[in-house]
Amino acid sequence: MEEIKQLFKTLNEYGLPIPVIAIIIIAYRIVISKINWWSKRENYYNTLLTNLGNWQDALDSALTYFMEPGSEYDDTFHDTPASRKYYESSARAHKEIKEKIHFAQLFLSEQSVKGIEELISREWVLSNIIASSTCEYLKGTRKIVSKCYDQILKDAKNDIKKSHKLEFLTSLLKRNS
Repeated sequence: MEEIKQLFKTLNEYGLPIPVIAIIIIAYRIVISKINWWSKRENYYNTLLTNLGNWQDALDSALTYFMEPGSEYDDTFHDTPASRKYYESSARAHKEIKEKIHFAQLFLSEQSVKGIEELISREWVLSNIIASSTCEYLKGTRKIVSKCYDQILKDAKNDIKKSHKLEFLTSLLKRNS
């Protein structure tokens, strides 16, 4: 608040009109609110990317079971610790992603929102209709999870660039006041 009073004093000394002062204050508040908004977004990016990354790791780990030729039609995978570990990890990631998508839609790009919706629906279709084997399900899901991860990572990188620009503007405004 003291900074704003000092800004008013300086502007009044130079004879700037009140509307100009008001515009500067509004612009300052917008920049500050954008920076605060980033920290909330950062938390959601972190949750989404962490869970998608964990899901990818679980898929990769489960797919190592099917490296031997002909093993893709072996149903003993469901009785292994690797299977239990995969299903626990993927279920946790799936749940977190579904919980966070509602708020994340406020700032994610349209492509990322569609990517998450596609991930959720395609994973179900693969699991219940399309995949003729567990290996086929895992490979198909891995492809969709990777695509979704890449799109959200792209959004996060773009937002970080914008955030750095806003921080720069804020530091300039603080130095000038």
